[in-house]
Amino acid sequence: MTSPLELLPLLILERISEYLDDQSATRQSLRAFSLASRSCHAATESQRFSQIEIKIRDPEYLQSTLTRWNDILAGGQHRHVRRLKISQFETAEDKVMAARIGRRREKKNLYEEEGDEWNTRQYFQMRNFCRPSHEDMWYNSSSIREPHSEFWDALAHFIGGIPGLQDLIWAAGGVHTASITVRASPLVSGGRVNYIQEAVMQMVAGQAPNLAHVCVVPTMGSGELDPGLDQTVLLGRPNWKGFFPGQTDLTQELEGVTARSSSSSRGKLQTLVFPVYVPGGIEHWARHTDFSRLSSLVMSWERGNGIALAAIASQGNLKYLKKLRLFCINDDETELSQHADINLLFLSLNPLERLDASGYIGPTTFDIITRQHGPGLRALKISSCLPYDLDGRESLLVTFSAPVLEKLAANSPHLTHLDISINRTRGDKHEVAIYRALSRFPRLEHVALRLGFRVGPDGESWDEESNGPNPLQLAAEERDSSKIPLVYLQEAFSNGAIDEKLARSIFEVMAGGGRNTLRYLRLQPFRQMSPGDPGNDSIFRSTLIWFNRSFVCKRDSQGPSGVTVHELDLVGFVCLADGEEQWSEMASATTDEDFWYGEEAYVAAFKAVWPPKTKEWWRDWESLPLDLGE
Repeated sequence: MTSPLELLPLLILERISEYLDDQSATRQSLRAFSLASRSCHAATESQRFSQIEIKIRDPEYLQSTLTRWNDILAGGQHRHVRRLKISQFETAEDKVMAARIGRRREKKNLYEEEGDEWNTRQYFQMRNFCRPSHEDMWYNSSSIREPHSEFWDALAHFIGGIPGLQDLIWAAGGVHTASITVRASPLVSGGRVNYIQEAVMQMVAGQAPNLAHVCVVPTMGSGELDPGLDQTVLLGRPNWKGFFPGQTDLTQELEGVTARSSSSSRGKLQTLVFPVYVPGGIEHWARHTDFSRLSSLVMSWERGNGIALAAIASQGNLKYLKKLRLFCINDDETELSQHADINLLFLSLNPLERLDASGYIGPTTFDIITRQHGPGLRALKISSCLPYDLDGRESLLVTFSAPVLEKLAANSPHLTHLDISINRTRGDKHEVAIYRALSRFPRLEHVALRLGFRVGPDGESWDEESNGPNPLQLAAEERDSSKIPLVYLQEAFSNGAIDEKLARSIFEVMAGGGRNTLRYLRLQPFRQMSPGDPGNDSIFRSTLIWFNRSFVCKRDSQGPSGVTVHELDLVGFVCLADGEEQWSEMASATTDEDFWYGEEAYVAAFKAVWPPKTKEWWRDWESLPLDLGE
């Protein structure tokens, strides 16, 4: 019997295939539809070939891959290709080695939905297939062999044979060649000098009028310089002649763009991402692309770029910016007393929808963020920390107390995602008030809380005239963590101790008894430290990590009380296994001579908080309950 699909006109089947193409990496629905019948297979032809991915490892593998794709696209199929991604082929051994030497980090399972992740995808309004991955942006991995080979020209030739190409995504790590981006100048034999920066800036300045999204990941080495060109380099690198040699000198063309005041003559980028630093400075980029078109920006405040950005915003040149990630807000050029430039930036910007700011965020700055941007915010992440020379003066930073969060809730009716740090105070009424304040956000769905605790008093709040010498002075001077007074060890243990029961209790308070929209909560304890604080040795870090568990709570109708709780495996410099081994050794000690580094102080603090009940007493700790009294 003939399928009803076979009776539909080809045009209708082609339209169906367009709707089924979600432009993801797998496109499972489109593939399934193409296998339904011969007519469906024919109708999906243009969609199936609209995006392709070429994985490369070395020149030989690249050549065989290109030959295979040329065979597949023979007969005019090249005309359908719109999106091309070039990525690296990795064996299992490659992945293990990349993680070992720090080129790539394994993605941790945070039990998040794809749309909730605090990663790069939120800044790129583009197809999933084209979005740069977190690894591509931040870890700049590469395992491609022989990057200088002449076989790269074959890839450039392949790209040049795609007449309708719209998106080119380089996801093959930090090694790439200018010959792929643009044919190098004939002034240099073989075209092996790196002209990527010139090519990109000319494209940004309007040579590629449809260019909308740019992510600049700098590399330590370009992989472009031919070993036989040392003498040429010593004599000076020839100027690149541009995309069309002989027609227009590149330098004159870029200077012309800079001189022209009309925004229509510059680039029209929508997204600009600098994961590390801004090559040439943000003012340089503002001269070559119309910043009034930008909707997403990621950059560092350092090297004067933040001050320049504030000036650009104050002139009304960032009027459509909706998403901003600003990090390293601790530049020496910042006026620490007034923080005038960062305040000017947030006062000048129109209400943002998404803000991720890390560094020196003071109370005044956050108050401006609350009033100016709260009404439009959908997602907010604040990682507030001080420059090194101001550590110990935490009062300069915004503290997310209950009143601060209540004000944010009143001004942020649309906020759905929040990521902040709060101070743990042993679950007392002040800490509970913070969780209750978080329950007042009308639309909050996804929350990440970093739970901070200290070992001992902070240096700024301690008054030696009235309280005497700082109680941590001896431990700090002798660099002996066991000399930390017992009361402060107890406080650190109890504040850092997070178990499943406490995580569930915090979620229930923040969920308001299930009356609000909260569906996800991540809790991650961390120790707040200042330079010179004792307790930075491996034994003490292992001692603390035993209590510092991280959890995710998710609303789930199938779980107990409608909530499921997952413990996270967030491995850092010290992992849970180190803590288990440390406490097992301390518990097996029978005499003071068995403690080589004064670990008996840690055992005494533990037993003072959690009196032993079993043989393996060190496993029987539990979080202090929340003080839920009114």
